Amino acid sequence: YRKLKKWSQSIEYLEKLTRSVSCQNSMIHSQANWSQSTEYLKKLTLSESRQNSTMLSQANKAMTETYLEQYCTDTTLDVDQRTQKLQLATYNAQSVHEAAYDMYLIRAQLFYFNDGDGDKHQAYQQLELYLDACLRDCKLTCYTCNQRIRTGSVPFSCACCKVASYCDRRHQKMTWKKERICHRVLCPLLGYWRKAKKKRRRNGSDEGDHRENERVFDTFFRSICPSVNSNDPYYYDGLVFVD
Repeated sequence: YRKLKKWSQSIEYLEKLTRSVSCQNSMIHSQANWSQSTEYLKKLTLSESRQNSTMLSQANKAMTETYLEQYCTDTTLDVDQRTQKLQLATYNAQSVHEAAYDMYLIRAQLFYFNDGDGDKHQAYQQLELYLDACLRDCKLTCYTCNQRIRTGSVPFSCACCKVASYCDRRHQKMTWKKERICHRVLCPLLGYWRKAKKKRRRNGSDEGDHRENERVFDTFFRSICPSVNSNDPYYYDGLVFVD
């Protein structure tokens, strides 16, 4: 539903899922408190609680992504409606406890787009963590399916950024223009960050050009959300971000 931009159906389905998982959690905890029958039941309820907790976190993450997508792409919303969608995205993100690196990118957007309560410094930090994770997984996992590359195999890599790796050409094409933040948008940013980190290592310093980094990061954030006005549509080395 989110990919089809059917926002209300997507949110309705996810809310049903979170309510269902929350009810299951309540029943499980009730059984764990009152049932003293066997050790097996305790182990079973703990296992179910962990599974439902994971499902609830994933549902909240999906709701965060849906509200954020609607905030950035739905041109029919007025200012108040857009503010409400961003607040809902921020609220649901607080219930996500995943350690997945794509949450860094989600939190970076929330920090940057929240005008009143936003913190651009935090947004830059979260984006740096996301880019560092991408560089760390370079040549190890497929950028599309997240499966680990087989030992001894030569992965397909993006010739431009030299960071993203793929199982095959089909997976490479799938992420080029798949979503709002597809590889076509991230490619210049990943390439810039790879060169910046390489320059830091060569200079023997952890400190980079913060002013240049912030300029590049600002351009990236403005490119993924058309409502953020930008006077500079161009990117580092003349590459252009594509909305």
